[in-house]
Amino acid sequence: AIIRRAENTEVGEDDIASLGIGDGLPRHYVNTANGLFYIGGQKPVQVCTTPVVPVALFCGKDKESGLGISLMTGNGLGKYVKALVRFEDIVQSGAQVVGKLADRGFCVGSSPQQFALFDRFLQRCRSLPLPVYLMADAMGFVSEDMAFLHGHEPVVTSLTGFDYLLPGFRVRPGLHKGGALEEWINLIRENVHGWAQTFALSASFASMLLVPAGMDVGMFHFHGVSTTGKTLLLMLAASVHGDGSEPGSGGNVNIIRWNTTPNAMERLLADYSGLVACVDELGASNHKQLSSLLYNITSGTAKERLNRGLTADEPFKWRMFILSTGEMSISEKLAEQKAVLQGGQEHRAISMELLPEDAQKPDEPVSETRARADALKTGLAEAYGHAGPAFIGKLLSGKNTAGGLRTYAEFSSWLQEQTDDCCNALEEALRDEGRDITRVQRRGLKRFALVWLAGEKALKYGLLPFESDAVAKSVISAARRWLDDNQNQYNPVRNMLEELQLTLVTKSSRHFITLRDEHARCPGDMWGFVHYKTGDFLIYESVFEKL
Repeated sequence: AIIRRAENTEVGEDDIASLGIGDGLPRHYVNTANGLFYIGGQKPVQVCTTPVVPVALFCGKDKESGLGISLMTGNGLGKYVKALVRFEDIVQSGAQVVGKLADRGFCVGSSPQQFALFDRFLQRCRSLPLPVYLMADAMGFVSEDMAFLHGHEPVVTSLTGFDYLLPGFRVRPGLHKGGALEEWINLIRENVHGWAQTFALSASFASMLLVPAGMDVGMFHFHGVSTTGKTLLLMLAASVHGDGSEPGSGGNVNIIRWNTTPNAMERLLADYSGLVACVDELGASNHKQLSSLLYNITSGTAKERLNRGLTADEPFKWRMFILSTGEMSISEKLAEQKAVLQGGQEHRAISMELLPEDAQKPDEPVSETRARADALKTGLAEAYGHAGPAFIGKLLSGKNTAGGLRTYAEFSSWLQEQTDDCCNALEEALRDEGRDITRVQRRGLKRFALVWLAGEKALKYGLLPFESDAVAKSVISAARRWLDDNQNQYNPVRNMLEELQLTLVTKSSRHFITLRDEHARCPGDMWGFVHYKTGDFLIYESVFEKL
């Protein structure tokens, strides 16, 4: 409203001081149709050729870092635009700041006097009673408060000490909304079927809850032959938060490729922190040290690197579920490099096999299954990005036992208790089937439990239009697929025996004597004997300490 008034205030140079619009501005500054003027000298000085008003101050959650101001102007094309200016940037690279402002429609004068008066304008705006925005450094929950940043969209029920929430980073272009929520729900209702598709959607909702649930990064990897709908699972998960288009269809796709450099992978994962990361085609990965890469990915923190000043840059960080696909399981891909799944990776990098019939309805022709898949691929590029913010909004609006809104501490405690209950129920159901659950597998099941809990909440909120038991069935089916694949389980005894077998085959002639061989040479480092008939090894106990 202030800018509109200024745009309609046509005054001559002699009347700028008396008739200019000073509302919302620091002392000695006014707006007219000809722009922002400084009137504290003998003559008015035009600072900017368009009217400018300060909107808010912004800073980091400590209120000491990242200080800056949000400005608004009319860009001359009928649009009112905002720009963020950091005070540090004005001091260090004022010319670059002015150039970026010009690109947004703020035409600051080019003379040293005009720049100095614009700098003074910014500094004096700091003393105005402006709202204060929290500039978040990542998506997801911020400041241990009931506030969540989803792309550009803040979802807030309480944000102590701040009036609003903004991203202090470049948001991926694909994290926006398309179509309507009702369109997306109808698309899911009519075309989604099978445990894997239901699980992928539930996991996408659950991925936003890792921080209050007290969990670290986890990966669910779907593997199987071609035409099992692996990439479609990623499209479904991505559509919860943004564009669900098929890989290769455009610049706003939210699906990462495994065939990228480790540095790029770390940056891309950080870009999706707080939501969900979808990574396609493990088989295309050419990383020579996949085991190391998997460890880094699931650690949630990039490697530290030095900059030109030989000081360590702040490493990229991420916290969410990673959904991955490929024709091979993680263990099979590791085996190509003669590596095995380590204990810490079993519950962090979970592989589940997909079968062609998993997405097929009973007695449904293959042609109809493919038609539903095609309908999803088309629809997910048109309706997307609504379900994630809607889910987190409903969740943050939940009440405590006293009937009031939950605090973050109450919400986190409730979430962890509910997840534990789901994990106990899941473990009990699997044990009733005759399965033994190890301590490491229990940690993996806790990730499945969070997916179960989130999926049930999405059902309750009407965001997943399935039968009441659909999510529970999908999670149990997913857990079975994981547990039934022995290759995907960490087995230290098996790993030790495989290493021992390889060592014996390659080093037997150097360390063993064949029994009843009169001409056998006694090795300097003797490990034992080889039976002359059976070929069995008799190994000294002390040798195992060396191995």
